[in-house]
Amino acid sequence: MRMGDGMSLENVPLTVELAGKIIGGLGSAFGIGWLARSYFVGTALRDAKAAAALARGLAEDQRSKYQQCDKNSRLMQDELAKLRVRLGDPDIPVDADNTTDTEDDLWGRPYADLPAHVRAMARSKPRVISVGNLKGGVGKTTIAANLAAYFDKTRGKRVLLIDLDYQGSLSATCLQAAKIEGLVSLADELIDGRADGSWVVKVAKQLQPALSKTWIIPAGYSLAQTESKLMLRWYSGRVPQDIRFNLAKVLLSPEVQDTFEVIIIDIGPRLTTAAINALAASTHLIVPTVLDRLSTETVSSFLNRAKALKQDLNPSLSLAGVVGTMTAEEPRLKNTELASMVDIKRALEQWNGESYVFDRWLPRRQAFADAAGRDIAYLKNNNVADLFKELGDEVAQRIGL
Repeated sequence: MRMGDGMSLENVPLTVELAGKIIGGLGSAFGIGWLARSYFVGTALRDAKAAAALARGLAEDQRSKYQQCDKNSRLMQDELAKLRVRLGDPDIPVDADNTTDTEDDLWGRPYADLPAHVRAMARSKPRVISVGNLKGGVGKTTIAANLAAYFDKTRGKRVLLIDLDYQGSLSATCLQAAKIEGLVSLADELIDGRADGSWVVKVAKQLQPALSKTWIIPAGYSLAQTESKLMLRWYSGRVPQDIRFNLAKVLLSPEVQDTFEVIIIDIGPRLTTAAINALAASTHLIVPTVLDRLSTETVSSFLNRAKALKQDLNPSLSLAGVVGTMTAEEPRLKNTELASMVDIKRALEQWNGESYVFDRWLPRRQAFADAAGRDIAYLKNNNVADLFKELGDEVAQRIGL
């Protein structure tokens, strides 16, 4: 289930909204308006998440709460981006409707230890695959879960799944498949710098009996708050370490390097603190997309931004490829889907010649819908297993396994 892309506080009670305006106004008078507003938005975000938790049992109500939580989280991201500009140069004007350049500049800050990071990534033994796109609902979680099943069941690899989307869809799917009750967000500690390699090996949830060679670091709604707080502290200079590389340091530790052979990261549809950590820690990137015009444009935008981040944070990152999802039934694509394929290949030309679209696309299948949030379709449906064996073989070849 994906959340909406709107950003407002229209569903927050009026009294809280008025309080926020008063706090922001008082803060501006004393030169701390941005910090005061960030505090207010953080409070609204906590309220929205608490409301979502209370509504888990009701599917329709749950959807509306998830959307509200996402809206508030996006507002927090925008406010924090503006705060960084203010702290860097108080005279720079801030356009509230256009924070993209500011955000890219933020995440692209020079990293003094980049040469050492490049050398460490070159020595990495596990393949670390991020599955990402800036558009929700394109099959990222489905691909992450079923590729894990492929590498576990077909290739016999030891797999670590990391859920870095605070919606926790990958966590819910995999834990339900393994009949593990209770979801505790462990991803927070991976991102905030508290974790090390031995911690990962100790606390990762093994998904047996469903997948005996696969473990997962789950995520939940607390991850959104962790990301926002960490970003604020980094912008304001209160965090000494470079937070963009917290995950990379853990995954490059001897304990993780010696324990897992494939690491698959499911990242959310925005370049949050967790997503930046994933791109800085990955050896490869897979981009799922629906084959329609709007989704194709989003792929181009994501590849542009990922390429810039690759240069600034992780020159070792390779594009494994783009995979079409939710297509018409086989044996062939519709004309509109074929046209989208052409557009995608054109967009891929910007990625230093790594222009690859997987031959195995993923058609719409009822088995995917039936398994969503409850099970891994690879384990329940032979047709789905065959699809992912084809896609998995392509992925394995692209990443050198």
